[in-house]
Amino acid sequence: MADKFELLECHDEDVISFDNLLSKFGDFKNDISQMLLKKMQSFFSQDHGCNHSIIERFRNLSPTSFGDCQISLNLSSNRNGEPCEILRLGSEKWQKGKLRLNAFIQMPIADRQQSKHGNIEFTLEFCPDEPQYHHPVSESPLDELRRIINNEENTAN
Repeated sequence: MADKFELLECHDEDVISFDNLLSKFGDFKNDISQMLLKKMQSFFSQDHGCNHSIIERFRNLSPTSFGDCQISLNLSSNRNGEPCEILRLGSEKWQKGKLRLNAFIQMPIADRQQSKHGNIEFTLEFCPDEPQYHHPVSESPLDELRRIINNEENTAN
């Protein structure tokens, strides 16, 4: 059966675990944002000592007769996802599965200072190892009593 990843919806207070390293979901999202921001800033602040660096080639594209250019990067984690566990508030057990990241970074490249103000958006997708089945609701003791009463009424008629 193919893995089915869906958008991960967690509360900030839910807990996520990677190899027994625990983090609240809200902190985890902030950490990802900071990591992506640092990588973006590092990419644009590197001095390769070469006039033909990829960064300089990008900067030479802007401005154009149509206006300033922007670079858009799409970053994705491993397509199969990374193993993790999630403990949601109110849940009695951890949910094992795989997590995958899709990030979209948009950066103006007109000058070095603007590159620090790029826009970063990302989504997290989760694929549970085991589907969440809804356990059948066990019968109420009243259901058995109703059956007994109905049988007695049917026998009396």
